Amino acid sequence: MHRQDWKEALAFSETSIDVFLSLTEIYDQNDLAQVYLGMAFALHKLDRNPEAVVKAQEACALYADLDSSRLLMAKRNLGVFLKEAGQFEEAAQSFREIIATRPIDDEEIFLGKDLYNLGNALEELGQYQEAIELLTQARPIAKSHSAVGLTLLCDVSLAKSYLKTEQIDQAISTATLAVEEATLAQNHGLVMESLTVRARGYLAQRNFDHALFDLKGGKDLYIKNESDPRWALVIDAESVIAEIFEIQGDEERAKETRSRIALITENSM
Repeated sequence: MHRQDWKEALAFSETSIDVFLSLTEIYDQNDLAQVYLGMAFALHKLDRNPEAVVKAQEACALYADLDSSRLLMAKRNLGVFLKEAGQFEEAAQSFREIIATRPIDDEEIFLGKDLYNLGNALEELGQYQEAIELLTQARPIAKSHSAVGLTLLCDVSLAKSYLKTEQIDQAISTATLAVEEATLAQNHGLVMESLTVRARGYLAQRNFDHALFDLKGGKDLYIKNESDPRWALVIDAESVIAEIFEIQGDEERAKETRSRIALITENSM
C-alpha cells in the first residue's frame, strides 16, 4: 500500500471508532479492539509510531479484558511499535514477557521473530553480547522456515553487534552474507545498510579503499533503484565517507561531504 492508502485507512478507522463509541454498550469490544489495532498499523506505516503505541495499548487492554486469543498477536505488534518509536527498554521488556509466556503450541517462526525483536532492541540499548546470543538463536529458525526477510534482519543486526564488540572479521563476513542475500532479494535498503556496516568494518581495519568502494557504490545504486529512499541510510553512509577523508587528512573532500550531508538533511525533513 502507498502512503495515501494508509492515510485513507486511518481515516476510515477513526470514523469506525466514532461509530462504535456512539453505540455505547451495544458495540462488540472485540471488533473495537480490531479497529484500534488497524489504526495502530496505519499510524505505524505513516511513521507515527508513538501514536501507534497508544492505539495498540488500547487494543491490548480490550483483548485482555476479553481474555482473547488475539492478545498475544496484539502484544507482538505493540512490541514492534515500541521499538520503532525508539522506546527500546519497553520493547525489550515486552518481548521478554512474550517469550517467557508464549503457549506451547505457538508456531516456531513467531519465536524466531520474538528473539530477533528482543535482540534488535537490546542492540539499540548497547547490550551487544546478549543481542548476539538472541540473534544467533533467531537466525536458524528464520532460515529453516525460509523467512528470507527475517534472516536478513538477523544478519544486519548481528553484523552491527559484532562491530560494536570489536569482532571485526565476524562483522565483515556477516555483513557480506547480508549484502549477498539482500541483493538476491532485491531489498535495496538492506543492501545499503549492510554495505555501510561492512564499510565500518573495513574502516576499523584501516582498509579505506574497500570502505569507500562499498559506501560510494552502495549509495549510488540505492538512490538509483529506490523510488522513495530512506535518506537516513544515505546520511549514515556519507558520514562514514567524511570520517575516512578526515582520517586521511583530506579536509577539502571531508568538508564537501559534510556540506552534502547538511543539504540532504535539510531537504529530507
